[in-house]
Amino acid sequence: SRVPPYQLETVLFIAVDQLFRGADVITSRDEVIRLAHLALRAGEAAIAASAFLPASFYLLQAVGLLEESDWIYHYDLTLQLHSSAAEACFVLGKFDVLNELSREVIQNAVSLKDKIRVYFSLTSSLSSQG
Repeated sequence: SRVPPYQLETVLFIAVDQLFRGADVITSRDEVIRLAHLALRAGEAAIAASAFLPASFYLLQAVGLLEESDWIYHYDLTLQLHSSAAEACFVLGKFDVLNELSREVIQNAVSLKDKIRVYFSLTSSLSSQG
């Protein structure tokens, strides 16, 4: 049966939660990348709803699935996951995690445009810390 449009986000959150429970048995790199894409969608939907704690869960779990080579082979996904996770961590006051994620983006992003989002989160965190 089809899921009504107003329930799509709820189903997405439930599906991603369940998939993360079994993530350690996923052996296909393609499946890991698909899970990371789903987690990005869930994380961004949670951010849009101002649900930053679940957003940080989805996004940080997905970042944990990535490999260093994903900055080359899955650049946009890797950049978006790190940038969105950094934003969620800023709102939650997880400044150490924000700094780590931002460092990754600054080291691996190919343009200033790709780094702007984490620079904004970093400068905002510095001003909020005094």
